[in-house]
Amino acid sequence: MDPAGPDVLARELQRAEDLHRAGRFRDALHAYEKLLIGRLQVAKPGQPALGTVAELLIVERLAHLAVLDGSSDAADALLDAAAALCRNAGNGYAAAYYTLMRALLALDDGRLADAQAHLGGLAVHIGELADIETTPAGLRDWEAQCRWPTGDASALAVLRSRLCLALGGLLAALGQYGAALHCLERGLLHTGPGGPELARSLRPQLELARATVLLEQGRLDEAQTALARGRALPEVAEHPGLLAQGMALTVRLALMNGRYGEALHGLEQLVSLAGRWGFDRARSLALLNLAQLRIFVNQTAAARTLIDDAARIAAGLRDTGIERRAAAMRLLAGARGRSLAEAVSIAPSVREMWQGADAAAPVAPAQAWPELPQARGFLEFFEDRALGLQWALGSGDLAAATHALADMERVFADGDSGLVAARLQVLRGVLAYYRAGPGDTAACADALAMLQDASSALRRAGLRPELWQVLRVQVWAGTRAGADAQRLQAWSDEAQALLESLCTSLSESERAIYLLNKWTADEEALAAEIDTLLRWRRAQAKQPAWRRPVAAWRTRLATARLLWRIDRHKALAGAGPLSSPAAAGDAAAPPSALACLRPWRRDEATLATLVLPDRTLIVAAHGLRLRVGVSAVTRVQWRDAVGQWHAQMQRAVADPEGAPAQAAAELDRLGEQLGHMLQLPALLASLPARVRQLRFVPDDVLHGLPHAALRVQGRCIVQDRSVVLDYATRPPAPVASHCKAALLVGVGRACGMYPALPGVRQEMEALPPALARMHWVATTLLDDAAGREPVLQALRGAGLLHIACHGEFDPARPGRSGLVLPGPDGGAERLELRELATLDLHGLRHAGLSACWSADNFVLPGRWVVSLPHTLRRAGAHSVLAWLWPAPDRYAAALTARFYELLADHPRALALQRVHAEALAGGYAELLQAGLRGLPLWAGLQLHGASGPLRAR
Repeated sequence: MDPAGPDVLARELQRAEDLHRAGRFRDALHAYEKLLIGRLQVAKPGQPALGTVAELLIVERLAHLAVLDGSSDAADALLDAAAALCRNAGNGYAAAYYTLMRALLALDDGRLADAQAHLGGLAVHIGELADIETTPAGLRDWEAQCRWPTGDASALAVLRSRLCLALGGLLAALGQYGAALHCLERGLLHTGPGGPELARSLRPQLELARATVLLEQGRLDEAQTALARGRALPEVAEHPGLLAQGMALTVRLALMNGRYGEALHGLEQLVSLAGRWGFDRARSLALLNLAQLRIFVNQTAAARTLIDDAARIAAGLRDTGIERRAAAMRLLAGARGRSLAEAVSIAPSVREMWQGADAAAPVAPAQAWPELPQARGFLEFFEDRALGLQWALGSGDLAAATHALADMERVFADGDSGLVAARLQVLRGVLAYYRAGPGDTAACADALAMLQDASSALRRAGLRPELWQVLRVQVWAGTRAGADAQRLQAWSDEAQALLESLCTSLSESERAIYLLNKWTADEEALAAEIDTLLRWRRAQAKQPAWRRPVAAWRTRLATARLLWRIDRHKALAGAGPLSSPAAAGDAAAPPSALACLRPWRRDEATLATLVLPDRTLIVAAHGLRLRVGVSAVTRVQWRDAVGQWHAQMQRAVADPEGAPAQAAAELDRLGEQLGHMLQLPALLASLPARVRQLRFVPDDVLHGLPHAALRVQGRCIVQDRSVVLDYATRPPAPVASHCKAALLVGVGRACGMYPALPGVRQEMEALPPALARMHWVATTLLDDAAGREPVLQALRGAGLLHIACHGEFDPARPGRSGLVLPGPDGGAERLELRELATLDLHGLRHAGLSACWSADNFVLPGRWVVSLPHTLRRAGAHSVLAWLWPAPDRYAAALTARFYELLADHPRALALQRVHAEALAGGYAELLQAGLRGLPLWAGLQLHGASGPLRAR
């Protein structure tokens, strides 16, 4: 049989098409390549070649799949050979067709100069590109004047449709969107139902290209309509390139509208599809796009994994362009959590005291922004350049940012995209704001005018994420320019409403992470106070000796009032989800100057933290001393660091037979690192020997920090001082209580889905004798007797409460979280947080909670903090003992019982320190599996609130 014959061609083409329809696209690509190579090899000089419909279909398929596969160069070489063969054979129609396909392939690959050269090579047929008038009438006249090497109407429709697609793509890549639209719409006229199949098959590409142009021009509603029309065509679902293009456009629209959850889902689908199809290049690009979005929503750890995967694929493909883009994404991931705030030591070194000034931690020079490969489109090119400008701005290099903006003005000035114009105006306004010097109200007013123009354009276009960013800077510029307070408030309100709406498409967990580095108005005010305080502190060090006492008094007064503001801020955050903000009014008015002189305890150091998006404030107070430090640790960095500690602990507990020694060593290392982040080495070294207790007032993710496991110079801090937690630096003084009734509640039996707790009965039997030694009169409610209503009734007359049961803590519904008690018919019911928040517990001197996760907390969107110990403390309980994580039943019961046993002779904080020290020294090890004995499980037992004796009065 003739290998060049039509029967062989038809059979092999059918095989390739079957592979294509079955979704085996890589196999199909190789089949099309083999077919085209075979046709080139059997073609005879001087005879017509490669011009049949079947042969042109092979080329169509090959070009589409080659871009996804990353084999565009090989495909281009085959098309070049085919075009040369057709020219030599006198088949001008096929030669022109292959040349147009080379131009389209170059555009898909981002090689604009090559695309322009290929179209220029057709000048003998279409004239000079510069002479084409790209209006509807001009295109019609130009089309009539083209001299194609065929007069066949079907062949002309095939060539004209592809030429219009190529011209539209090239013009769009150059930013000439209006002209591009005219070309694409002209091309659609040649793909109507009565035309040849090869022309009709181009309709999906033209529709999707038109949707792309409308999107990049900023006409989002029209783009959405055009995209829906294009994706509805049946051919789109059949061809991977078209399907991926439609999905990518849907993702871009979702991003521009602020529908982040939808965009994340779409990109995950693209990654999955590219992997299933076997197209490594497409998968690596999708991975990087997904990584960039995950960086934007603060999921940096997940983003780094994606970047590593993409870089590994790119290295295998030897694609340096993707490798450079991966390097840029790594920089972005690192910068997302990096702070640009000044670091100030909490305790000055000898050198600093001799210098009389703070020595801020040196800031490492920012890495240079890498040169990215040529983008495929005008908007993508703009966004790459904008990233470089923002990198320079974020690095504090205003000169580089100014140079980058001037370069962008030159490159993108000729485009007709309203979207690009609005974004350029945003960059002008932001840069003008940051270039304005202190007190330069005129420059701030200029920046404000630019930002208002930009925000109006973004509002009209419906670009909500960018509008939110601009409104924030607009408020800052307006504040510095002296704008009307009403206008400032209106902009702030609009920005807050936008932020809330942007979160709606994200899941609860994604929303909380996304908001990690978003500033609230209260946080911005606190940051301004911190900046003022640090300026005064620096000025104080430079004052002559006779003026320093006055400066020191001013600094102390400002620090004390800042602490009040922080307590107020945390009170609102702690009260918000479970009660009205009015319930948070622990500190109704700022402290007077006289109140600022009131000393803290001399034997205890209070360490209050405020975790802001870009820095962490640490205030240490004891006696008459107040120290202020700033760690250049962002909220995102804290989340990652605390998360690493817990992830290591969870892995070690889940696999006790693994490598316990290595796990314990890693936890020690992380504990040391967390201590440094809190500046504990400097602080503890500066404390006098009489300070034997540390009271931490944590913020944000630090509520989940295992404070007792923090280490300094190789030692756990509880080896030298007791550790207590609290919700405020100056909580209300406990109400005196003379009640001697102790309520013990134990639920050891199974309750519905909750399994039995065998250690509860032993715990309930051990506690009454220990409490009797402190003159408490205990009442025990065990199992079925410990229902919700009996517990609430008995709690109203109790001075001490201890509950041993299951805990259920649900981040999605924090108010429904609580303690699991026996319900009717052997089921379970909860004593919920929202109920506990409404109780008056001022007569409750102590609450012990032997429930797993009972000290857990949730930091919800809006920075609301929900925690069972805090709920009880705010309801009036003097102290709370609770577990931060689940510990083995018998182990937890033994530590709890030992705590109550030691209370007969020691105050609460010292009793817990003794328990911790005994466990750290290997005590209670017989109650644990061998692989768990070196882990700091004991650190999960935490004391909140009052630290003194607990004898009944």
